[in-house]
Amino acid sequence: AVESPDLDADAPESPPGDAAQAEPLQTTTERQPFGRRRSSIVLVKKSVEEGEGEPPVDSEELLAAEEDDDLEVPIEEPCSNVWRIPGDVKRFGAYIRVHRYLLCEGNAPLQDVVQAITEHTEDQEICLVGLQGLMQGVDNVVMIRLKELVGDATFISKIREIIMQEPEAEVANLVMKLSTRMMLFPLGSDTEDVEETCAVAIATVLDSADGFYATGWESLLEAIDSLVGARGTESGRRMVARLEILRRLDEEWEKLLAKKDNISKMLVKTFKEDTERILKR
Repeated sequence: AVESPDLDADAPESPPGDAAQAEPLQTTTERQPFGRRRSSIVLVKKSVEEGEGEPPVDSEELLAAEEDDDLEVPIEEPCSNVWRIPGDVKRFGAYIRVHRYLLCEGNAPLQDVVQAITEHTEDQEICLVGLQGLMQGVDNVVMIRLKELVGDATFISKIREIIMQEPEAEVANLVMKLSTRMMLFPLGSDTEDVEETCAVAIATVLDSADGFYATGWESLLEAIDSLVGARGTESGRRMVARLEILRRLDEEWEKLLAKKDNISKMLVKTFKEDTERILKR
């Protein structure tokens, strides 16, 4: 058993009659900052009128209370909610990351631009600059970059979310190119999501484009062919039919045939065979 300290060992003897001015020992409960409490022995100086003083508490009782296992020990709560970053600051950080990735020509962490895009799918500028960064460079560099994103269901679903919000033509064109490249990889359970993303992007490009140049028409034919051509699937062909993509393509082709400017004539001459082959699907 733990021997209780003799609290009165060194205390001077009080003269008789001064018992009312004695400093009694008392157990108090101190409220801690984070809502839990502890028990401690403190000296309480209390002036009492004669005859109203409380008798001293037995020291053994105090020790028993101090060693009670049921007493709670104060534990500081985590401060994770104290420093919450405002949404505008997060958005500004996303702007910086996507612009840095684009200016560095991809020589920056890939997850920086991916996180910025997936967290701000509603922001057209972040999506535009981020997708430009992902699609910049020669084909083999782009393919190496996109290979890391295959199997990332979150990224694929967010890209699909971007195109479902009817974005600007340039954003839709980048989504179309990205999804076309991704379909060159085995996608497993994500195949239909990527095909739908590509099909909706094609329809958006056809609806919003104000004329085509050679590179734009080539990308358009490549995307449609990935859905209805030899590499296409039945689900991809159904999406093309549902969105009437071939009919829209035929309308744009007729407009090009009717134009007399040199750019349109060159485009018709270059892509006549490929375009007519796809329209026969």
